[in-house]
Amino acid sequence: MMWPQELLLALQALALFLGLSCLYWLIFKVPHWQSPFVLALTARVRLWAYLLIPLFTAFWSLQKLAGLPNAAWHPSGNILAISESALLIVLAISAVEACSGLVFDYLLAIRRHTMVPVIVRSLTRGIVYTALFFFFLPHFFAWRNVAGLITSSAIVSLILGLALQETLGNLFAGITMQISRPYQTGHWIKIGAYEGQVERADWRSMTLRTLEGDQVSFPHSLLAKMEIRNYSFPSTLHACETQVSVHYRHPPSTVETILTRCALETPGVRAQPSPEVRLTAYQDFAILYTIQFWIDDFARYQDIESDVLKRIWYLFRRESIEIPYPIRELHRREERRKDAAAADHVQLLQRIEFLAALNDEQRSLLAQRLAPQLFARGEIIFRQGDPGNTFHIIKHGQVEATVQSSDGHTIHGRVMKAGDYFGEVSLLTGEPRSATIRAAEDTEVLTMGKEDMRRLLETNSQLAEHVSRTLTQRQQIIREQWILPEQPEGHNGAIQEHHAESLRRELLGRIVRFFSY
Repeated sequence: MMWPQELLLALQALALFLGLSCLYWLIFKVPHWQSPFVLALTARVRLWAYLLIPLFTAFWSLQKLAGLPNAAWHPSGNILAISESALLIVLAISAVEACSGLVFDYLLAIRRHTMVPVIVRSLTRGIVYTALFFFFLPHFFAWRNVAGLITSSAIVSLILGLALQETLGNLFAGITMQISRPYQTGHWIKIGAYEGQVERADWRSMTLRTLEGDQVSFPHSLLAKMEIRNYSFPSTLHACETQVSVHYRHPPSTVETILTRCALETPGVRAQPSPEVRLTAYQDFAILYTIQFWIDDFARYQDIESDVLKRIWYLFRRESIEIPYPIRELHRREERRKDAAAADHVQLLQRIEFLAALNDEQRSLLAQRLAPQLFARGEIIFRQGDPGNTFHIIKHGQVEATVQSSDGHTIHGRVMKAGDYFGEVSLLTGEPRSATIRAAEDTEVLTMGKEDMRRLLETNSQLAEHVSRTLTQRQQIIREQWILPEQPEGHNGAIQEHHAESLRRELLGRIVRFFSY
């Protein structure tokens, strides 16, 4: 049985199409290439290789049809020329893209670690495609007078150049900017009154995304004349400055120490280079200080500056450092307010078990001596292992206690609220802090010092015995709440009672030795 030549040709064309498709699949789809060289080439030519499959199949089929004896199947000369031209164009584009990937994506970017700006790549490819256009022009369009066309094109280009001076100025200014590279995509820069992050830079302009979320575009011709301040190059380190006024009564050395501490304790502030504090000016009502600190995340500089100022306020409040108002101060009597605060303090002291032995007069005098201190949310009041001889009562807010066990694990304890107290062991025995206390929200505490406790012990002979017994009971309750792996298992009642009595005597002895009375 003889198959018609037309049918055989169709089957051959189908086989060719399927074969080329399988080859494309085996090259671009199946393997997971790891070689940078292969990845650079395949990324550039994948689309054009896909287009070559139907174009080459159509060109081959038309050529075969032209050789058939049956003239009815012969394609016209224009169709043959169009198919040949389309195939040559795609082959030329594939070659240019392959060379572009080889040079820009592999040799320069990977081997030499040099990133070529997008505008330079586009300009180079445009020149190559223009040269190819004039090269293939006689073949595609049978145009022999190429020199005349070039001359005419030069005249047209001159006219267009005069009409598009601004556009061409942006183009060449953009090329200059990309070569000098005062910024890159992702850098934080300042241009004029605008601060923001570079989103993209094309042939005409550069687009900036400001901290307020606005998008601002600058023509390259304008950028070339402006001062550009880059916050991300050559380093992401950036120095921030903020100022604060302090009353004349406070020594500058003390203020500088406190301001340095505030900067170092703020998240986002680098420890190296270390913060610097300078006395800037003597003003009419205050001394002006400037704090300089370093950050490496410019996008958060406003938040970090705000956090530094917040910490300054809280620490100044606790250290009784005054920030004066630039106005005339009016002093008014505040006896009523102080009396109300003292009454609140007395009520809080009545809830403290180990101070229950105090009489009303002693409790009233102690309430007047309690020092209020305010801590910001997340601020650490003291750390485990720190020395200390103060005792704290929570007036407002709440705190969280954590303990780091011997194996390095952090154990979260109970959350203490208004009316609770902590730090009594360090107050009475001088031992290091047994836990880390952190403010869970803005918290005001009343602080009692060692000298206040010494006066109470000297005027109340029964207080030391009562304190040791009360603290023993409190320590037993706390040990039950802290589930520490190194603690022994529970004992029977007699053993626990004996242990409690031993602990009470030990605490009493440490109190006596610490206060030495």
